[in-house]
Amino acid sequence: MAAKRQELLSSTSERRYPDHTTKESAVNKIVYVKAYFKPVGEEVTVKVPTGEIKKGFFGDKEIMKKETQWQQTGWSDSQIDGERLSKDVEDAVSRLNADGYEIQTVLPIVSGAYDYALKYRYEIRHDRSDPNSKDQSYVFGYGYSFTEGVTLVAKKFPSSAS
Repeated sequence: MAAKRQELLSSTSERRYPDHTTKESAVNKIVYVKAYFKPVGEEVTVKVPTGEIKKGFFGDKEIMKKETQWQQTGWSDSQIDGERLSKDVEDAVSRLNADGYEIQTVLPIVSGAYDYALKYRYEIRHDRSDPNSKDQSYVFGYGYSFTEGVTLVAKKFPSSAS
């Protein structure tokens, strides 16, 4: 049996893949596109120069005006920057197409997090039928998922020269 199996494995016959291509024509490429969390921030008031100069007793002074600007303070821990992910996927698809590949599959890669707590308090008592029981327990928890990235599976276009 083992000899028969070895013969099949070393056979020179053409092996077909699930998509009915041969090894020479089955050229696939896998590309991972990372998703980034959305930047978070706040509106802050800043002084911005107007370009005008005011002459004063102590010399020239630049005139400033107050403006409200958005300032990034960190990154979200729960929201993905969908616009950036879309742009990054578009760029990756364009590069693959330029190299002669066609997108076959787009797979979202999802991760998640969770936490829970179990609180339990028990008091020893002899009368278990007491409706005013002081035994207490409760549990609470949460869980969420987020898109970590996207995997693109691409297949080489058939060459027009063949």
